[in-house]
Amino acid sequence: MELPIQRMNPVVLRAYSFSSFNTGKSLKMAQRTVYDYEFEYFTRSDGGIMIDGKYVEFKKGQINIRKPGQIVRGVPPYDCYGICVDFSGNFRRNGNYVFGSGDEAQPLYKNELIQSMPDKLIPSDPKMILNMFEKIVRGFHTSNELNFFKMSSALYILLGEIFTDSRNTQTTSKNKTISKAIDYIKQNFTSNILVEELIEGSGYSKGHFHHLFKKQTDTTPLHMITELRMEKAKDLLRLTNNEISEIGHMCGYDDNVYFTRQFKKVTGLTPSSYRKIKY
Repeated sequence: MELPIQRMNPVVLRAYSFSSFNTGKSLKMAQRTVYDYEFEYFTRSDGGIMIDGKYVEFKKGQINIRKPGQIVRGVPPYDCYGICVDFSGNFRRNGNYVFGSGDEAQPLYKNELIQSMPDKLIPSDPKMILNMFEKIVRGFHTSNELNFFKMSSALYILLGEIFTDSRNTQTTSKNKTISKAIDYIKQNFTSNILVEELIEGSGYSKGHFHHLFKKQTDTTPLHMITELRMEKAKDLLRLTNNEISEIGHMCGYDDNVYFTRQFKKVTGLTPSSYRKIKY
């Protein structure tokens, strides 16, 4: 689900502190599905989190960012501050937050800033991040309007720092050659792009190129081309009266039958049926 930056209105659904060092590794935590965006800042840790079947170790000063749909289980011992956030401003829980309330699941938003957040983040200024978490937890558990306002302000500052650190981490980890191929695809996806030529120009083997590409984009070159073409086709179908065959050609498909088949494969609708939907 798309969530433009201009419509983001993050609110705290729950804020808490958690400690398991008193019980140590004897504490067994249940596996659960994540239904909101969750942020945990570790103040002390000899443990970690199982995320989609993979164990991720967390140390003091690090942040675990969990997204809707992930399967997680805490592996103590660790102490942390945590907050659960709704990015669309929906106060649907009214303070009665229960982990795993599936009927209240939040969408996995498509948004450049939100999507940049990794599962594990090492903040550049952990002391400031800790201060924001403490303010949010204090503000959440008070009826004082001023403290509530301070909590909301701290949330925006916290997310701003998390988005900044996430982007910097993402940029640092990007492969320049793959980034160049991605930029080329984004600028020329309506043309006849030959993936083989991109691979040849990269200097990598076919297998290694696809491995690096998927690691950086979580998709393949062909899927990226198709996705970009389909998004353009949907826009043209909604916003213009052009013939469907003309739209297919504008999106890089000379064969109208193939364009219709691809469009239906991706959207579940033919181009003409999609055009009839009122948005």
